[in-house]
Amino acid sequence: MLRSLESGESKELFEGAFAQYIKTGHIVYGLKNNLYAIPFDPDTLEVKGGQVPLVEGVQSGDWVWHYAVSDSGTLAYVSGPASDGKTLVWIDRQGKETQIAAPPDDYRFPKISPDGTRIAVSIFAGENQDIHIWDTVRENMTKVTFDESDDACPLWTPDGKSIVFASYRAEGVGLFSKSADGTGEVKAISSLLGSPIMPCSWSANGKTLLLNIGT
Repeated sequence: MLRSLESGESKELFEGAFAQYIKTGHIVYGLKNNLYAIPFDPDTLEVKGGQVPLVEGVQSGDWVWHYAVSDSGTLAYVSGPASDGKTLVWIDRQGKETQIAAPPDDYRFPKISPDGTRIAVSIFAGENQDIHIWDTVRENMTKVTFDESDDACPLWTPDGKSIVFASYRAEGVGLFSKSADGTGEVKAISSLLGSPIMPCSWSANGKTLLLNIGT
């Protein structure tokens, strides 16, 4: 979909998910576990041709496709179906991987704390997922949420003291927060009943939260 920031009008382009426009003049997107690119004119806001297949068998799920593409067209992606034996790794700017000591698990949506010493991640266990925090200094994992509903998509607050996350709770599908040290109660921030929601990032002043809201 396209949405004008001036008029608020929306326009449907094509079927797909997790789309990204790159400066080569294409929109890259996922569809049925495959990645495609389609020529797009940013001046006329029109698709200029048919879809071109890029790669098959890209891992996806929980509102996200596991790929990234640079403006120059370099593509990185996670291949294959979701696995219960994922590991967490650091990757430096030269591409060197260093495995984190956390044991293999079904990790999803890892987010690094502002000070770089902790990793918030949702772990899927059976039919439920909860938020956990891995301490890279002490090398231990702490479970932060315990609700029977799915708690996913963690995002650190700018001060690193709390975690904002999405959850399917009795109050509705919405945003909640919990202290990063595991103390205190879960607090409801907003509720959008029936709409998948994902906290994405904060504004520079920490007063505005960017969301991805499904339909």
